[in-house]
Amino acid sequence: MNRAVRKPQKRNKHTPDKRPRWVRRELELLGRQSDREVAALLGRSGRAVESKRFRLRISARSTHYPRQLSPEEIGRLRSLSDREVERLLRRTPIFPRRAITPPGQRVRQLWFAHEDALLGTRPDRVVGRLLGRTKLSIQKRRRSLGIAPSAESLAKNTRFWTPERDTLVGTGRDADVARKLGCSTRAIAFRRRQLEIPKPDSKRRLWTAEEETLLGTMPDAKLAKQLHRKVAAVAERRQILGIHSPTSKWRAWTAEEDGLLAQLSNAAVARRLDRRLRDVRLRRAQLTRLEKRIRAKPARAVIRRARFWTPERDALLGTRPDTEIAALLGCSRKAVKLRRRSKNIPTATLQNG
Repeated sequence: MNRAVRKPQKRNKHTPDKRPRWVRRELELLGRQSDREVAALLGRSGRAVESKRFRLRISARSTHYPRQLSPEEIGRLRSLSDREVERLLRRTPIFPRRAITPPGQRVRQLWFAHEDALLGTRPDRVVGRLLGRTKLSIQKRRRSLGIAPSAESLAKNTRFWTPERDTLVGTGRDADVARKLGCSTRAIAFRRRQLEIPKPDSKRRLWTAEEETLLGTMPDAKLAKQLHRKVAAVAERRQILGIHSPTSKWRAWTAEEDGLLAQLSNAAVARRLDRRLRDVRLRRAQLTRLEKRIRAKPARAVIRRARFWTPERDALLGTRPDTEIAALLGCSRKAVKLRRRSKNIPTATLQNG
C-alpha cells in the first residue's frame, strides 16, 4: 500500500507573522557584541541575529574587540603609552581585523568613542595598529572629523625636508633622488610639485617665447617639423593662444561687415559678403548674445516699431487690459505686453462695480 506523500502547506499571505519584530533598542545591540551574546540577550536565534545584521550591513564584532571604556578612561588615552593603551584595550599588536562580509555587500565598520579619542594623538599607522584598523581608514575617519595629524607626524615632515635636500629635488629622476635620500618616490614627486620644479625626465617640453611667436606664421605641419614637435601639439598650443591657422579658410568679421547685419537680412548679407548663410546666422547670434543691440530683423522693422509707439500710445499702457489696448491701437496683445514690460508698467487690475 502506497503511502500518500504529505505536501508542505503553503503559507497564506494573510496569516500574521509570529516572529517578533525588531525594535530600535534591539537594533542598537547589533555589531556591538557577538551574535551569540545578542541572541542570548534578546531571546532570538543566532541565525536570526546574523541575518538581520547582514541586511543592515553592520560588521560583525570580533571576539577580540576592545571593551567599551568609561569617560574617565577615554580621557586618559592621550597620556598613556602604546603598551598601556594595548593593555587597557585588552589587545595585542595584530594585523588589522577584517569583518566577515556577506557576498556582494559592503559592511561598514562601527566607530566608538575611545577610538575617536585616539585620532590625532599618534601617527595614523600607530593608531591603526592599536585599534586593529588600516592606515587608510584611520586617515579617512580623522579627516572627516576635522582632526589634524599628530604633532609627531608634522614634526617628522618638517625635519626631513631641509634646504640641502630641497636642492637635490629635480636634479635627476624621482626614483634616483628617492634612493639617495632614503624615502619613497611618491614623497619626492609630491615635494617637487610643492616647489614647482618640472619633472627632469619628462618627455613633455615647455613652450618658449620664441616658439610661440612662430605660431600662425606657417602651416602647423611645417612648424612641427621645424620645432621637432607633433602636429597636434602645435595646433593645440595655437588654439590655446587664440591664433588662427594661416591655411584656414576662416575670415575674421570686420566692423563694416558687422554693421551690415543691422541693415540687411541674413540672406542679403550672405550674398553681398560671399559667406555661407550658416556663418551669417552664427555671427548674428554671437553679437546678439554679447552686445544685445543687433536684432535678428532688418533695421526697417526696428524703425517701424519705434515710430509706432508714440508718447500718446505709451500713455495708454497699464490703464486698461492689454487686450482692450491692442483693439484700440490695431496691434496684437503680445506687442502691447512686450512694450508695457519694456517700460516697467504694471498690468491693469479689473475693478468690479
